[in-house]
Amino acid sequence: MVAVAYVVLMVPKVRSMVAAAYVRDIDASRAFYELLGFGEHSGGKAETSAWSVMQHDGVSVLLASASPSLGIPPQPDRQAPLSRPTGSPGGVAAVSCLCQAGFPVPWS
Repeated sequence: MVAVAYVVLMVPKVRSMVAAAYVRDIDASRAFYELLGFGEHSGGKAETSAWSVMQHDGVSVLLASASPSLGIPPQPDRQAPLSRPTGSPGGVAAVSCLCQAGFPVPWS
């Protein structure tokens, strides 16, 4: 008897992906993303946790928080200076909006 292999080639296709960010303050984080043009698509709160899906132009970010904290060690300060946006009115407007709202933006 001869074994016959049946193989169907399939091309994997990612249809969407949502980045998740654990945050300390869900309300402050939501406000920050709203300054970048995101709007809340859905969200929920419980006694010890909260989540919010923020969307903008087909991009989604899941903000999540838990109390007590999950014990994730703090990351080193990775805030690198930004290059000044040139020829990008949207970038200049976003940075201006963040600065006016009290979020410092470091420039190189």
